[in-house]
Amino acid sequence: MKDEPNQFEDERLWEGLKAGNPMAFENIYHKNVQALFDYGMHLHADSDLIKDAIQELFIHIWQRRDFLGDVKNIRNYLMVSFRRCVITHLEALEKSHSPLPEAIDYWVEASHETHLIANEVFIRQENALLTAIENLPPRQKEIIYLLFFKKLPQKEIANIMLINLASVYTLTSKAIKNLKMQLK
Repeated sequence: MKDEPNQFEDERLWEGLKAGNPMAFENIYHKNVQALFDYGMHLHADSDLIKDAIQELFIHIWQRRDFLGDVKNIRNYLMVSFRRCVITHLEALEKSHSPLPEAIDYWVEASHETHLIANEVFIRQENALLTAIENLPPRQKEIIYLLFFKKLPQKEIANIMLINLASVYTLTSKAIKNLKMQLK
C-alpha cells in the first residue's frame, strides 16, 4: 500500500509528460536527475559524458513523448534507459578511438567529520572494504552499488541491469563471497 501513492503520482506525471505538459516533464527531471547522475558516475568517471547522456535521455523522451508507453515506476524506466544511453556513448567513444578516462567507482566515503571522530580500526576497515570493492569485476561492483548504496530492490536491479532476478541473486552472492575472500 505504501508504494501506491508514488505509483499513482508517477502514472499521473507520466501521463502529463505524454500529453505535452512541460511542468510534468520538469517535475520528472528534477525528481530524478541527481539519482541518474550518481548512478552514471558509478558507471563511468567522466562527469561531462554523464551529463551529456542525461541531457540526451531527457531530450529523447521529450521528443518521443507521443510514442511513449505507460510507465508505473518512472525512476526504474529512467535508470534502464539511462544505462543504455551511457553504454551507447561509451561504445561510440571506443569506436572513435578517443581515450577513455579511467573508470572510477563512485562510492560514498565517510565525511571529514566522521574521519576525525572515527578510530583507527574503523578507518582501516573502511579502506579495506573500499579497496575490496574496487577490485570486484564491473558487474559485481554495479550490483553492490545498486543494492547497498542505492538500496534498490532486487527486482528493480534486475530491470536496470537487464538480467533476470535469479541472476541478481547469483551476482550478489558472488560479489559478497569475493569481498569476504579479499577481506580475510
